Amino acid sequence: MTHHYTAHTYSAGSGRLAMATRLATEWQRMARQTHNIRRANAWNLEGPEVTHLNEILTRCGFDRTGDDQHFDDYLSRLVVVAQTDDLATRIVFQRILPGLIATAVRRSPTIPTGLVGAFDSIVSAAWVTIRCFPIERRPHRVAANLLMDIEYQAFVRDSRLKMHRSEDHRSPSAMLGLEFGLFRQGDMESDPVSESAGIEILLHELASAGLLPREIHMLRAISLNFNSVEIAPVLNIAPRTARNRRERVITKARKILLKEAQQDELGD
Repeated sequence: MTHHYTAHTYSAGSGRLAMATRLATEWQRMARQTHNIRRANAWNLEGPEVTHLNEILTRCGFDRTGDDQHFDDYLSRLVVVAQTDDLATRIVFQRILPGLIATAVRRSPTIPTGLVGAFDSIVSAAWVTIRCFPIERRPHRVAANLLMDIEYQAFVRDSRLKMHRSEDHRSPSAMLGLEFGLFRQGDMESDPVSESAGIEILLHELASAGLLPREIHMLRAISLNFNSVEIAPVLNIAPRTARNRRERVITKARKILLKEAQQDELGD
């Protein structure tokens, strides 16, 4: 079967989005790779085994008209997988990419750097938003809700935090006193979403080292610039409790990563 998922939506006006073109090239390569196809089939999603990752895009409604419940249900199950699997995250990202580009086009007149800057902001927000999406509470209209959340993270939340910032919102690497480079796995230099993926790699390292799921969720919320007041209602705890838990998790994560770094130095 021949798959034609072209980048025709990646042009806007007379300009062309270089990053979108890179994403299209990357997708064409990874969607046909045997190890990715084998990994996707291991998820045991509905339907026969796929021979190309574009078949998964089709099943969750890519380039299809109408609001078919079947597409939405399939995408919902894929987002569940994406909470812990970077390939599934990349497929969800690809599924909503036309909507992300449309959002960037709509937002570009309000961004000093124009369309390119708007799309860069969208891509930066998308990866972690997909990984953190509360699919258990919002299992319907998944694509539309993801786009809404990503737009908020990219264009609304950051400006609000700049106006009202009551806690230290350093990057997770700075917060933990270490660089992501110590914990990166494989070659990610060509990955357009590598910065967000780096956060997920760090969190994966911490989970493997023993951090509890709720502690990982806290660190992920911190990486998204949520402060304790905003985290508290989600966890159903008081802001002071959230602040204390936040500090305990940061301390615990820092100790784990410093220990790993010391072990690496001894092994060299």
